[in-house]
Amino acid sequence: GGRVKLTTALTSALGTDGNGLLFVDGGNTFWLWYHAKAAGLAAALQEVRRITPFAYAGVSAGAILAGRTCDTAYWKGWDDPTVVPEEALEESLDGLGLVEPAVFPHHGPRWAETVAECSQSL
Repeated sequence: GGRVKLTTALTSALGTDGNGLLFVDGGNTFWLWYHAKAAGLAAALQEVRRITPFAYAGVSAGAILAGRTCDTAYWKGWDDPTVVPEEALEESLDGLGLVEPAVFPHHGPRWAETVAECSQSL
């Protein structure tokens, strides 16, 4: 199936020496989440982690994706959720589960109140 192929591709790209790095860039978090989920990336990365350790570096949306949940994508209102099918958003926004519970990039004093309020729901 597709997940086996993704696991094989990831293992090949990351190597098995424990020095691999998976870099996930930013963009619209909902778009990235939707396609990562459709590809089975979370399950594939769990399988790869059983084979070899690797580092993950995510920028903006890529950082949000690393969390157990991607709900923080709603906090700033920067990403447009309408780029994915509406029914997809009826499901939970499960991330890759590499970080507990979630990542909120671009954090600064401007967002302190938002983080304090919203993080309680994580």
